[in-house]
Amino acid sequence: MGLISDADRETIRTHFDESLTGEVQIVMFTERESPIIIPGKQPCEMCAQTEELLEEVAELSDKLKLEL
Repeated sequence: MGLISDADRETIRTHFDESLTGEVQIVMFTERESPIIIPGKQPCEMCAQTEELLEEVAELSDKLKLEL
């Protein structure tokens, strides 16, 4: 199961169909996990969840394009 429930997916999809008049480019700047441990550098705590959420949202309309 994804982060967005099936009922919410349908509501969002309907809203996008009614409201989006053109294409929307979503750009996410993120960090990839590194196999190298760098002292003092904290890994991104929410990058993976944010990416998953944006991928789910982008799947709800052909007008949404996600760029990572």
